Amino acid sequence: MGGKEVLLKAIIQAIPTYIMGLFRLPKNLIHDLHGMCNRFWWGSSEEQSKLHWSAWRNMCVSKEEGGLGFRDLEIFNRALLAKQYWRIIRKPDSLMVRVLKNCYFPESNFLEANPKLKGSLIWQGLMWGHNITSTGSRWRIGIGNSVRVYRDRWIPRPSTCKIISPISLDENVMVDFLKTDFGGWNIDLLQDTFIADDVDQIFSIPPSNPSIGDYLLWHFEKSGEYSVRSGYQVARDMTMVDSPGVSGSKDLASLWKILWKLKIPLKIKLFMWRACHHRIPTLVSLAKRGVLTKFFCPRCRQSPEPVLYALWGCCGLRQWRSVHYVSNNIHKMRGADFERWRSPDEGIYKVNMDAATYYNNRKIGFGIIIRDSHGLVKATAVKSVTAMLTPFSAEAMAVKHGILLALDSELVSIQIETDSLQLVTYP
Repeated sequence: MGGKEVLLKAIIQAIPTYIMGLFRLPKNLIHDLHGMCNRFWWGSSEEQSKLHWSAWRNMCVSKEEGGLGFRDLEIFNRALLAKQYWRIIRKPDSLMVRVLKNCYFPESNFLEANPKLKGSLIWQGLMWGHNITSTGSRWRIGIGNSVRVYRDRWIPRPSTCKIISPISLDENVMVDFLKTDFGGWNIDLLQDTFIADDVDQIFSIPPSNPSIGDYLLWHFEKSGEYSVRSGYQVARDMTMVDSPGVSGSKDLASLWKILWKLKIPLKIKLFMWRACHHRIPTLVSLAKRGVLTKFFCPRCRQSPEPVLYALWGCCGLRQWRSVHYVSNNIHKMRGADFERWRSPDEGIYKVNMDAATYYNNRKIGFGIIIRDSHGLVKATAVKSVTAMLTPFSAEAMAVKHGILLALDSELVSIQIETDSLQLVTYP
C-alpha cells in the first residue's frame, strides 16, 4: 500500500489541479474521482470487488488527526479558486479584474461584489472561493482610515478577527479614531471603550509607518500571503466536522506524529494505522460486516478475536509477547560551552541587539550595541515601547532600530547579528 499512497497523492490527485484552479468541478465528477481513488486503494476492480475498510472522507483527514492525508478534491478545488480570488485582490489593475468589474461590479470594488450574482463559470468559481478568503483574511492597519472598528476584520484573533466588545462608539467609526496624532494607540480611549481581551489584541498590533495604507493580509501565513495549503485547512474546518470513526482528537495527535515519524517501512506504518482503527480482517471485524458468523479465535478457541486480541492477547501468540526494552544512554552535560562574540572583518561594524516582552506592563524593550572589528563600542541604544507584540515581532523591531542607529551614526558597512533563529530563517 505504500506505493499506492505515493501514486494517489503525486499523480492521480494531481492530474485535475490545473482545471480545478479555473472552474468549480461538478459534485458528481468529484464523487466519481473519489470512488475511483478508493477502489484503487483497497484493490477493487471491474472484475473483483473488495471490502473497503474505511470511508474515503476518513482517509482525507490529515495524518496528525488520524487519517492518511489524501486530498478531498472538493475542498482542494475551493482552496485553488480562493487563490485566484486572492490574486485579484492583490492585482486590482490587471486586465482580468477590469473585465470582471465591467461585467459584475461596475459601481463598487471586488471585495464588495455580490457573491450571489449569477454569471459565467469562472465568476461562479471565484465567488465559491470567496468564503475562504473572507474567513482567513484580515486588515493590516496602516493609517487606519479605511477600516471600520466594529464591522471589519482587523483584530489578530484567529476565531473572528473582529471586536467582541459591546458597541459603544459610532458603528461606522474608523480605526484611525483609536490612534493618537503620532500614530500610536490611544491607551486611555482603548481601556475606556473595549474589554481587556480586545485591548490586549489591539496592543499586539505593531505600530506602522503612517504613510502606509491599510491592506489585506492572510492571517494563517507569516508572510501575509495566501497559500493553498493554509487555505485548504481553513476550507476543511468550514465544511467538515469530526468524522465518526476517525481518532482526530488533540490528545492523540502526538501519538499519530510518533507513528508516522518511525523509521520503518511505509507498509508497516500503514498496517499499524489500520490496526489502530480496527481496519484489519480479524474475525470480529469480519463478523461486524456480515462476512462471517463465527468470531471466536481459531487458535485458543477461548475468546472472540478483535484486533488487540489477535495481535497481542491470544495465548497462542506467545512469541509475539516478548518485549525487548532498549536502554537509552543519557549523556549529561559537563558544562555549557557558550559561544563568544566574534569580531567582524576590518571595516565592518557588527550590530547586536536583543528584545524582551513584558506582558504585564504591555511593553517591549530592546537594547542595541554596535562594535568595530577591534571590539570598540561605536554606538549603543536602549528603548521601551508600549505595545504587546510577539517575541518574533519584538526581535524584528529591534533589528529595525539597530539598522536606524547605524545609519544615524553614519556606519554604512554593517553586519546584523541576532539570537532569533526564526527571524534569521524568515522567508
